[in-house]
Amino acid sequence: MGAKFYTEDGPYWFGSKIGVYGTNVLVANNVISKPTKCFKVKVTTAVKKLNKGQSLAVGTVVEVPYDFGKGLSIDVNKNYMAWFKNNSAVDDPNSQYAPNVMIMDNWIYNHSSKGFDIGGAWMVVRNNINRRERLAFADVYNLGLTSFYGVSTTSGRIWSAEETDDFMARAFTVSSRNAWYHKNQWNNTGTAFDNSAEGILHQDHLNGSECYSAALTYNRGNSYTGVWNSLALGFFLGYNQTTDGIMLVLPARASDISSVSHRNLNSGAPYVFPSSLGSDPKVMDFKSWNCAITNPIPGTPLVEGKDTTDFVKITWTDVANEAAYRVEKRKAGTTEWATIAYRPRQESGSVVSFNGAAPSIFVAGGHGSDAWDGVVRDMNPKEWRDYLKTPGLSEYRVVAVGCGDTDAASSDSIPILVISDVSVKSLNFDKSNSIFIYPVPASDQIHVSSSDMVGANVRIFNLQGKEVLDVGKAHSNNLKIQTNNLNAGIYLIQIQGKSGVSQKRFTVQ
Repeated sequence: MGAKFYTEDGPYWFGSKIGVYGTNVLVANNVISKPTKCFKVKVTTAVKKLNKGQSLAVGTVVEVPYDFGKGLSIDVNKNYMAWFKNNSAVDDPNSQYAPNVMIMDNWIYNHSSKGFDIGGAWMVVRNNINRRERLAFADVYNLGLTSFYGVSTTSGRIWSAEETDDFMARAFTVSSRNAWYHKNQWNNTGTAFDNSAEGILHQDHLNGSECYSAALTYNRGNSYTGVWNSLALGFFLGYNQTTDGIMLVLPARASDISSVSHRNLNSGAPYVFPSSLGSDPKVMDFKSWNCAITNPIPGTPLVEGKDTTDFVKITWTDVANEAAYRVEKRKAGTTEWATIAYRPRQESGSVVSFNGAAPSIFVAGGHGSDAWDGVVRDMNPKEWRDYLKTPGLSEYRVVAVGCGDTDAASSDSIPILVISDVSVKSLNFDKSNSIFIYPVPASDQIHVSSSDMVGANVRIFNLQGKEVLDVGKAHSNNLKIQTNNLNAGIYLIQIQGKSGVSQKRFTVQ
């Protein structure tokens, strides 16, 4: 992209190695390795700087590396949005909150600038590694250079890895609307030469970097991670290992914040959020558990689901004593649950107008009210969207987690049959009023009635997803189905008609 490419934090010598903008984004299995062919050029110093403890006079000619390791590595929905105000842009698929973004299993090397500069809605960022090497006082490219460190050239570039050059050298700078960051790793990141901070960070810069309903779980790195001077509406930090802790610093406003079971990466000692956040008037519904002292047992959520054209939508009820929620999925007939997202608590609902007009969150003050479009939104919904749905019968459940990340407070599983035909718009289940079954429980037969059953195909599945009875095409809105050959247990009746697919459970005794 050339020497004049500008990121949100100023000019860098190179643009991103991978840049993707839009909805339905997958960036996976990439390796951005350490450069092997960097070369040296001569530059003239513009200001007096220290070099290995020595002062270089203005006008000194020195050799420096022309460094391909600088600049962004992966940029998704972020830097070209530097002109884009946050807030009212959250529903705009052309903003940094474009839906369905997945960034997984990437390994990158960099120094200076950022490894990942990313934004998205319903976003999953997991199993990525940012390997950062500071230039510091080492000739990492073996170019035979001895005196280029700390040089500010006539073009204004800083060629060393001292504070100015390492500015914004983070692993991840992120903008989130409903996002999950899981099992990512990084090293040697920070704003300054001393690796002061900033592993996964929401920070309000030129284009903002807000935190709307995000969860950070099981990440590892030798720096801070968290939120700096941004809105944080729904934020769960669980089971991370860092050297400098978890931060929530100078939040513009914050709500539904919880932290549990973090440890120091080096010592293994537990890290607990500062208790002062609980009394901060700008922070609502803050919870931080010292699990060695107290470990409340969460309640059990009730779960519903719906298959749409693009995703399976899972919603749940709020419970007590939870630190967060874990959304899981498995293919019917299997036993192992796969986690598809962790979700923050929703004690306050996080309904926000962005300018302080919603008293449930903000009593006074605001954030970016000049950009507000007048729409009050729920920025931390009790919802997750599974864009990786596959045709067939799957089961979903939601687990309320506390100090221990266990299954003790799991919901009942909800079977959802995903239809590959995109013309099928919806799927109702369990509580649907469109299907009536009696008697409940059944023994020898069941009576099924529905206002939309004529011409529909009717089938019965067990909860492992196996079809146990193909009833065939219905010729009326009332059916009598023999069940005396079915074993005692719970079954699922599916009615697939012109207006879509409906399902409902019933029990055979």
